[in-house]
Amino acid sequence: MAIPQNKVAPDLAARGIALDRSVETEMTYTFFNMEDPVVGGMSKERIALRRAVAMAYDNDEEIRVIRQNQAMPLQSPVPPGVVGYDPKYRSIIR
Repeated sequence: MAIPQNKVAPDLAARGIALDRSVETEMTYTFFNMEDPVVGGMSKERIALRRAVAMAYDNDEEIRVIRQNQAMPLQSPVPPGVVGYDPKYRSIIR
C-alpha cells in the first residue's frame, strides 16, 4: 500500500517520493428519475418520498467510506474557492 494511515510508505519515502495534497473543486449530484414508477411524479406523496430519501441519505458516511475522508459536504452548488461562495449558507436538508 502506497499511503498507509495517510503517510507515504517508508520504502517510497526512502526513494524521495512525497505526498502532496491539494483541494480541488468537484461536486457530485444525486438525481431522481422523475419517470420512475416508485419515486417519480409530482404528487404530494412522491415529493414527500423524495424528500425523505434525501433527508435519510448519510453524506458523512459516503465521505468516510466511499471517499475515504477525502471530501467535504457542500451546503450549496457554489463550493469554497469559487466566486459567490457563502460560508454562512446552510441547506435546509441535512
